[in-house]
Amino acid sequence: MHLLAVLLAAAVLQAAPGDKLFVQASALNLRAKPNARATILRQVPIRTMCSVVSLGPEGWVELECFRSRGFGKLELLDTTAPTAGRLLEASKAPGLPLSESLNLLQRAVTLGNGTEEVRRAFRDQFWNAEFDRLVRAREANDIMKSAQVVSWPEDCGRPDWCVKAALRSPFDGIWNEVRVQGSDVLHARLFEDGLLWLRSGRLDTDNRTVTIQLESLTVPDGEVLLALGAAGRMRDACRAPIDGVDGTLCGYSDNDYTNGMSCPAQASVCMQPAVGRCDECKTACASPCGDCRLKCGTQNREECVRGCLEATRSCEKLCQDKLDDAYTSCSAKEEVCSNALSEKMNRTCGAACTQVDECVSSRFKQNPGVPRGMWDKQGSQIIMSCAAQLSKSCQHWCLDKYQEH
Repeated sequence: MHLLAVLLAAAVLQAAPGDKLFVQASALNLRAKPNARATILRQVPIRTMCSVVSLGPEGWVELECFRSRGFGKLELLDTTAPTAGRLLEASKAPGLPLSESLNLLQRAVTLGNGTEEVRRAFRDQFWNAEFDRLVRAREANDIMKSAQVVSWPEDCGRPDWCVKAALRSPFDGIWNEVRVQGSDVLHARLFEDGLLWLRSGRLDTDNRTVTIQLESLTVPDGEVLLALGAAGRMRDACRAPIDGVDGTLCGYSDNDYTNGMSCPAQASVCMQPAVGRCDECKTACASPCGDCRLKCGTQNREECVRGCLEATRSCEKLCQDKLDDAYTSCSAKEEVCSNALSEKMNRTCGAACTQVDECVSSRFKQNPGVPRGMWDKQGSQIIMSCAAQLSKSCQHWCLDKYQEH
């Protein structure tokens, strides 16, 4: 058994119904049956906590994650949440196969908020793995049979810029990266919608040509793109939008009080169930992307992945539409709350506020050089002396206007 399997399986061999387990894989396939060929109901992201419903055969376990039930492999679960630091250390184990080291590092960066050390380690291993894949494909004679040969002008200088120029396509990407190792070359191009196009082959500097021998299209996780140095320029439909990006969020932020709670706070409480449902809904929307990765594989084509992205965005829009409906409803309740509060406070404190206003106006006329705001020491003393006889419940209501000056 490889070290990775040992690391993941060690702590969950005694799992029992009711146990809480954390997803260790970048994404756990939740299947309809305890079978690797069964329908994937949902993909659950790393670090998600799931509840064990029942134990299945041959290392399978029935789980409940995000209110969805399905079967997953025990070896991809653990009793403790994964951390980037632990995964980074595990990736350095002597003799660990390159693919498993990369897998561990990809999990580390997928967790988010990783250090530059983690990102750099993943970035280096990512390119190493791509070069290794090219070498192995050649050895197995599993390269493109009708190899594409592209060339560049004689006056081109650096090989990496020459390769970029030679490999330009009708639709430019928003990020390009070229790596050269001996006569092997890798070229990555990222498109705005998150599609990553990888091409690799042989570089012939004497004849100024690149022979493309492998290519693939994938939709990497946003954190993976960040580690590669390609993030910040695109929107990843397979992840919930980041604050300030894409314009929408699963969340609305939070003094006047009714029933012991401010009207904005009541609106926030009103929104909490809808926000939770939206978060779960958008997580479930990532499944089309996962399904597309599985369906398209390494031989996928642009139409397949783009179709996956559009399906995910349509799904996310439905999630957001439901949240927006809830926000409209809760905002209406907040307005009713505010209006009721205004009527109540005017009945209770209206006359007292009028007396305070008259007192404040008279005092400031006697002291024309003093600023009228509560932020000024002298102004604040005048206002507070006029409000000294106010009850606590009326003080905030009557003095709020002076806070704004």
